[in-house]
Amino acid sequence: AAFTACRTLGPSWLSGCQRISTLNLQSLATSLTSIDTSFLESCRSFTTLVTAPLRRVPSLPDRFGYECSSLTIVELRDFGNCTMIGSEFLRSCTSLKQLTLHGFPRCTTIGDWFCY
Repeated sequence: AAFTACRTLGPSWLSGCQRISTLNLQSLATSLTSIDTSFLESCRSFTTLVTAPLRRVPSLPDRFGYECSSLTIVELRDFGNCTMIGSEFLRSCTSLKQLTLHGFPRCTTIGDWFCY
């Protein structure tokens, strides 16, 4: 399996990718412990984000999915260690029709401009 040892997705990872429409993070499910700021920011062709359980990720960063104007479906499940959803989460995602956040038992903070 590819990327099974990957621990961190760095700042602005995939930011501005104009041709990606779907992303599968299945191979990162057991190893990923950090997603940095601006993950998927301004990916305007991106339509669907469905994650595998990312139980070790402690927070969803600021500007996660910011200005993904074609994004219609987001399913984030089983973020068991996530304590915070950062500011501007999915902000300016004007086509969003379905948002599922399930399995965030430790999340105590949701930042400003959530899905605004």
